[in-house]
Amino acid sequence: MSVNYSLAHMSTKPGVENAPKLYYAKAQAAGEVTMDEMAEATPEAAAPTVTRTTTRWAKKTTT
Repeated sequence: MSVNYSLAHMSTKPGVENAPKLYYAKAQAAGEVTMDEMAEATPEAAAPTVTRTTTRWAKKTTT
């Protein structure tokens, strides 16, 4: 599946008039997708997965 995109010449610091500008890719929509369609397309993303790594991180941050 390919992704269509366009380039946007945008400031590196929004709100600062003389800030340098870079080109950023912006994805282009080709239609509409419902939340149900997204969930069906990515079943592994629909439910959170708890791994040994995430539980170790949670224990470190809660103490």
